[in-house]
Amino acid sequence: MEYVKFDSTRTSLSGYGGTAEFGKQGGGHWRYMGRVTWRSPGLELNDMGYIRQADIIQQVLWAGYEIWEPFGIFRSFNVNADQYTGWDFGGNFIYQGGELSLNMQFKNFWNLGLGGECQGQAVDRFNLRGGPAINVPFSATGWSYIGSDSRKKFYSELLAVYYKSDYNNSEITRFELDLTYRPFKALQLGIETAYEFGHDRLQYIETVDDVPGNRYIMARIDNQSIMADIRINYSITPDLTIQYWGQPFVFAGKYGEYKKASETTASYYYDRFHIFSPDEIAYDAENEVYYVTEPGEEAIEYSFDQPDFKVFEFRSNLVVRWEYIPGSAVYLVWSQGRMGDESTGEPDFGHDMDALFDIEPHNIFLVKFTYRLSL
Repeated sequence: MEYVKFDSTRTSLSGYGGTAEFGKQGGGHWRYMGRVTWRSPGLELNDMGYIRQADIIQQVLWAGYEIWEPFGIFRSFNVNADQYTGWDFGGNFIYQGGELSLNMQFKNFWNLGLGGECQGQAVDRFNLRGGPAINVPFSATGWSYIGSDSRKKFYSELLAVYYKSDYNNSEITRFELDLTYRPFKALQLGIETAYEFGHDRLQYIETVDDVPGNRYIMARIDNQSIMADIRINYSITPDLTIQYWGQPFVFAGKYGEYKKASETTASYYYDRFHIFSPDEIAYDAENEVYYVTEPGEEAIEYSFDQPDFKVFEFRSNLVVRWEYIPGSAVYLVWSQGRMGDESTGEPDFGHDMDALFDIEPHNIFLVKFTYRLSL
């Protein structure tokens, strides 16, 4: 990047940023918005806030049309579309894409939505963790959801998402199911579950910096995850309530097709990396280490740890709130966490749940008082 220079003597950064936006949000069926956001290369806000990335100029155009008067089988209907593009401060293209979505509510108060998004070939500046930017191929995403009448005692919603990119570079399938039951007004029970599986062929593993020119190691990761949000809200009286939230979570990732980055911005996908042949890579199962030997007049040798992993967690909170006088309350809180991991990428959710609840929990108990002064 010729438009920026690295200065190892600096102890602080300086930069600028801003947003220019126009639009129409009410006064008719049509709504629209246009926005340009910029963050200069030296902008650093993390001491007082949060900034996802600097050195970027983003442009967005969005339009939506909404019908709120009932017609035909519909109670309401809206359609939204947007287009976006990103550049860096050197004028280099980073990404572009567009999205279209439809959302409708029927006269029986059921809801249905569907949509899709396409993103052209993009430049990922962060995948190699400080290494060169790498081109990632065209991708498309589609999703749909259906939900029942939320006024009823029992409510449910199902969401499905599918993502796919060119060259089979990455693929994600995700399902979410939300169930809510209110047996009576004071009690609400809910569980939201999600299951996701897919792969990514350009998953970063590590940087080998003890060889000339460094080596940026990547691999294909096949991953699966499952989680659930469990919620219970009970109002014993208007002044005394009990709330519970619990979340079991399992994520497993198994690696293969090990490779190193090469011509990362090449126009042809397979020129952006070099897949290690069986003659170049060997696995030491006892020590869980891969050894690489690059052929040449002087062979270059290095190694990296076997990266397969699995993590499982359970987090929960129980809160009892008592408003002993109007505006003043006392809270009793019990928070529990369990976390474990294994160096295997093979999920076994029955075993994983058993292993999770065999882990010694970390418990926190809190008491909080508030008192409102009347002046």
